[in-house]
Amino acid sequence: HADGSASQYSGFIRNEDGTITTFDFPGAIDTSPAGLNDAGAIAGAYWDGTLNHGFLRDASGNFTSFDEPSAGQSSGQGTVPTGINDRGWIVGRYTDSNNVYHGFVRDPSGNFTSFNAPGAGTRPYRGTQPVTLNNHGQVVGYFWANNLAVRGFIRETSGAISTFDIPEASTQPYGGTYPLAMNDDAKMAGYYTDTNNYSHGFVLNQKY
Repeated sequence: HADGSASQYSGFIRNEDGTITTFDFPGAIDTSPAGLNDAGAIAGAYWDGTLNHGFLRDASGNFTSFDEPSAGQSSGQGTVPTGINDRGWIVGRYTDSNNVYHGFVRDPSGNFTSFNAPGAGTRPYRGTQPVTLNNHGQVVGYFWANNLAVRGFIRETSGAISTFDIPEASTQPYGGTYPLAMNDDAKMAGYYTDTNNYSHGFVLNQKY
């Protein structure tokens, strides 16, 4: 929610009984949760006024801050987690010093693995955008090519990455295939934009 008195974004948890608990990373201007696992752990990002940083909040409300080692240190750069699985692995994106996006996975011990989808752009504000990961450690997401067309990808636990497109998807800037979710059977759902810039949903019952 946005705190109108301070223009601050805070996180919240809605419990099964309907009660809501709000929270903020200590000292943060904005707190943006991105994923919740079955143990009650939450991963997300917070903004300190200059940089984005990752956080892990355990079920007891204790926070851990982290940054991908190669993340840029200039305004608007940093580390942005986008999901967490039941094993405690966290996935997300970091922005480097040249404003290029890269994917990462962080294991429960705090070790990072950086990756880029094949064909991901290397110019500013292009690159790899992971969305989520399943309990096997497979990652799904999309990437911007240098011409800003958008394609989907899946990263296997081995580190191998496959890219895919919905056949009707546009290849124009910002048009293309946007996966948004994946289950433990690697079935994906998302949307794509066509050549008329209309959006359509999709479900993939098999990997491309």
